[in-house]
Amino acid sequence: AGLTKFLDFVFYADKFKKPNPVFLKSCLMKLGVKNKSEFLYIGNDYLEDIKYARELGIRSFLIGNKVIPGDYISFQNLRELSDLIRKCD
Repeated sequence: AGLTKFLDFVFYADKFKKPNPVFLKSCLMKLGVKNKSEFLYIGNDYLEDIKYARELGIRSFLIGNKVIPGDYISFQNLRELSDLIRKCD
């Protein structure tokens, strides 16, 4: 989606019915992540991506407009994402 050139890794959930713990756990395993705080999940759907990842203890950001009120983080473009990631470190 144009973002991949800026990222180290991209995993697609198209082979899984979301939400699916196998997908998120396989991402962590393939990357060798032992501490979930080292992982950032970016999704485009609050219920299937953000809410679910947070329930599993995984930091997550929503790309797009907030359609459901809450204390989760959303962004609209790469500049906003870059600023958000800097604030998290």
